[in-house]
Amino acid sequence: MIAEIHYGNEIKEICKRSEVQLMKRIKEVGIDTALTEATPYQSMWDKFLNKITDPVEIKNENFSGFPFMQARINNISFINCDFAESRWVFFFINNTDCSNSNFSNIRTLVSPFNNVNCSNCNFENAELTFFDLFKENIFLNADFTNAKIESSHSFFEKEDLDTRGNFENAIMEGCSLTVKKEKNCRLPKRKIKSRLRLVFSSSQLKSIDLRFEGFSLFSVGE
Repeated sequence: MIAEIHYGNEIKEICKRSEVQLMKRIKEVGIDTALTEATPYQSMWDKFLNKITDPVEIKNENFSGFPFMQARINNISFINCDFAESRWVFFFINNTDCSNSNFSNIRTLVSPFNNVNCSNCNFENAELTFFDLFKENIFLNADFTNAKIESSHSFFEKEDLDTRGNFENAIMEGCSLTVKKEKNCRLPKRKIKSRLRLVFSSSQLKSIDLRFEGFSLFSVGE
């Protein structure tokens, strides 16, 4: 992999333009509608990403506070980068390396990670929405202190997955995990809790504030 410094600068420019557009649309249509719009963010990212044909490694860049809007990133690794207080809206990083990066205080609308190495990353006070714990991401030695994680019951329907090594030595102190029930949910709480034992160690589970939202108090099998 070859580090290309100007790629980091181009990413920042796209984020800056995205923020201007987002603030404009929030005033025009409200925040709920503005956050779901793909235009023009996808086209800005596509124009940039189409230039990248070989894997690129970006190191030590500061992306803190920027919005990352509506794109799928492949072939770009972010090593030891600072994303603190950034916002991620339908923005995904796939099959890459983000090790040693700072994601503290980030807020996501859908989890951005899919098969990503996040070893030694800082997720303190992060808010991760619809975070799939079985997405084959690596969080070795990561810090989730006081992070707020929202997940869905459907993410726990997979069976026979031993992913505990993905969170090996991860710090979970003060972390909350809320599992939200979806329509036609038939997976009871006890099954979800058993799946969590495939992800976290017993000491990590003791540190996590596990919550269930939308599940009946008296549902059969809970």
